[in-house]
Amino acid sequence: MFFLIAGSNQAVKNVHQPSIGPCLVPSCSGSIDLVEMGTTLYLFFIPVWTFTSEEQAFCRTCGFHSTPSNYQTMLGQRELLGLLKSCTKCGKTAHGNWAFCPSCGTEVAKQP
Repeated sequence: MFFLIAGSNQAVKNVHQPSIGPCLVPSCSGSIDLVEMGTTLYLFFIPVWTFTSEEQAFCRTCGFHSTPSNYQTMLGQRELLGLLKSCTKCGKTAHGNWAFCPSCGTEVAKQP
C-alpha cells in the first residue's frame, strides 16, 4: 500500500513596488503592492519545489490580487465614475462612499 501526501501553497515571494495605489475592494482600506507570487509544492509537508509566477497587484490586507494591467484598468474606471476621492489634507485615496479619510480621519469632500 502506498500513500502520497502532497499539496501546494501560493504566497508572496518578493515585493517589487510597495503601495502603488488603493485597494479596489470597497470594504478594504489597504493598499496594493506590485509583487512576485510563488507557488510551493509540498511532499509530506516538506517544501520540495517553488515555482515563480508573473507579477501581480496584491493587497496584503484583504488578499485581493489581479494582473497589474487589469488593476490599472479597474482603477481608471473607478476614477472616471467618481468612485474614488482624494483627501485634501494627506492626499490619500478614499472610496467614493466614505465620508472620512481612512488614513488621517479628515472629512472627505463630496464629489459634485
